[in-house]
Amino acid sequence: MMSWDRVEGRSLDHTVEHILPQSAGNAYWLERFSEKEQASLVHDLGNLCLTYDNSSYGNKSFLEKRGEIGWATPCYANSPLKQERALLTYFDWTPTTIESRRTAILEFLMKRWEFA
Repeated sequence: MMSWDRVEGRSLDHTVEHILPQSAGNAYWLERFSEKEQASLVHDLGNLCLTYDNSSYGNKSFLEKRGEIGWATPCYANSPLKQERALLTYFDWTPTTIESRRTAILEFLMKRWEFA
């Protein structure tokens, strides 16, 4: 669990992970997202995740960021945060994945705080 002390006062640049990177220049991202899709989805709720330090992920492909349990390099699989580990349920990161994750997050929020 991430304590508020760990987040408070830190820049969003360090604590908010863009799964589809803000500068998505490698082949993995270019094959899955058009320029228009990248521009419209990069800051989408479904593409954001709380993290301790997103600089370790950079512009890596989703598969590299996702990783596997036991990897020596930082990855979602080895994160102490449930939100990052939950990304292991996805095997690819596409516009459809982002939209699906956004819907799931919003449904959770609506149910959790009993919005009509």
